[in-house]
Amino acid sequence: MSGARPTPLAQKATRGTVVFSAVNFVGYAVSLLGTVVMGRILEPRSFGIGMLAVTIGEMFIATAGWSFSQALLRESDETVEAAFSTVVYLLAATAVVALVFATAVGAGVWLVTSPLIAEMFVAIVAGRLVGALADCYGSDLQRRFAYGRFSIGALVATVFANASAVALAAAGAGPWSLAWYDVASGLVSLGMYYAWSQWRFRRGFDRRKARELVAFGRSMIGVRIGDVVFRRYDNLIVGLLAGSTQLGLYSQAYVLAQTPTAVLGPALASVPVSTYARVQNDRRRTQRVYDFIMYLLVRSVVPMGLVLLLVPGQILRVLLGSAWAPGGHMLRALVAYAVLTPIFNH
Repeated sequence: MSGARPTPLAQKATRGTVVFSAVNFVGYAVSLLGTVVMGRILEPRSFGIGMLAVTIGEMFIATAGWSFSQALLRESDETVEAAFSTVVYLLAATAVVALVFATAVGAGVWLVTSPLIAEMFVAIVAGRLVGALADCYGSDLQRRFAYGRFSIGALVATVFANASAVALAAAGAGPWSLAWYDVASGLVSLGMYYAWSQWRFRRGFDRRKARELVAFGRSMIGVRIGDVVFRRYDNLIVGLLAGSTQLGLYSQAYVLAQTPTAVLGPALASVPVSTYARVQNDRRRTQRVYDFIMYLLVRSVVPMGLVLLLVPGQILRVLLGSAWAPGGHMLRALVAYAVLTPIFNH
């Protein structure tokens, strides 16, 4: 009914969507500013080297992660804190195994590409593992609809990671400044979410719960790998076949094509999931949430796509400099991806 008074859950979900989207927009503006500054410090080849390391790292971590933070969102209020302690044990074991395999994979990357990319790859994997633990603490904030603190934590991590990466680039660190971003973001996120989370690790490992969590992660691994392949396989192909310079141009065009997803994605990945989890047995309420989000989503992404379609080369030239203008045709070709990805993600 149109005159029905919003429920407390609906009010929390709406407020969370607005706050998270607003703060995330600021975070994206900071990231875009960092990209612009680094684009004027580093040449396309350095960007290409860094993105190749990031791509290999993401593909590796997709098989090492087990979606434990998402599993915690599904837990009941009675079991979630005990499940969290079990998750910490599982993450520790996962991290040890992942780092051992990352070292072995890094040796292969060393032979196929270069020692620099191999070293950056291992650093990126370590940073992503720290970020996985941070996400688990962040799950507590999401469950409590504390999206103000959750988004502020993400914003602080983004600001620090971008500022320190730019400082490293200016100091001559080159591609390493891109690898440092993952490490810095993971460490700051962990500190912020740990401080605000009500969960604390307590000794005690529940084998039955561990089996449930691993089973959930196993069922999600196909989604994770598919998502990473969908988003990153092109970087791998361009980098290996066309070289670092072309990958640098392509990666920056891709970053701008991700503007709608970057601005709206975190809110879509967090607020709707928490809301759907609460109303999953009420089809009518679930449909209302879905319709409302799609209404806002379509009216947000289409104008962004039109701008990217009409003036791609000018956007790259103004933001990054004339050296990046050759990537304009790549950006125009990615417009359909820019518009449709947020809708498909939801």
